[in-house]
Amino acid sequence: MSRIGSQHVTRLSSIFGATLLAFAISAGVSGCSSLSSSEAEVWSPSSIEDALAIAKENGLKWETKVLGDGVITSGEFEDTFDRYMSCAGQLGYVFEPKYLDPVDGQLWRSIGTYEGVGPEPVEKEQICEKRLGLIEGPYVMTTPKHMDPKLLSAFTSCLESKGIEAKGTEKNFNDFAGDDRSHYFEGPYVDCLAESMANVFPDVIGYGVGQ
Repeated sequence: MSRIGSQHVTRLSSIFGATLLAFAISAGVSGCSSLSSSEAEVWSPSSIEDALAIAKENGLKWETKVLGDGVITSGEFEDTFDRYMSCAGQLGYVFEPKYLDPVDGQLWRSIGTYEGVGPEPVEKEQICEKRLGLIEGPYVMTTPKHMDPKLLSAFTSCLESKGIEAKGTEKNFNDFAGDDRSHYFEGPYVDCLAESMANVFPDVIGYGVGQ
């Protein structure tokens, strides 16, 4: 089982060319029991206000508290990720140590494996994931991406070795690649990202670029 989250335990994200792996599993929310596994609606909040309305409608105290002031801090998002892992952990999922995605500097990720007794409780885990997404979605929308400084340096050097000059003001992959979505799947940008990740963060399982 590979990543959940924004962005799973069961929520895998894209592959960027042959060299990149899928997103690693991201995080969680505890207190799964407040929602029933029969609830199939998808929560796709377009803003913090939208997410807050969903949280209130479903009686989610933690999410309502986090979203209530209109700001999601990095600490609140990390706590939400921890709560997700706790929620899924109660269902029999076991997680490796979490890490902050070095490419976007936004999302916490982990690798989770179901080690419980009986069939994998996919529907119940998805409830944990829905609650994570209620915070994660708006957090990604409102939080600037910041590539890890060491990775940024290696990535910049790699691009320059291929004749692509940096402006010196870039802070994330999007700043380099611009609006051309083809850069997210193939070409020197993706190649350099894969090479830099292998050199600077060889133990990171997966990561994402544009979202």
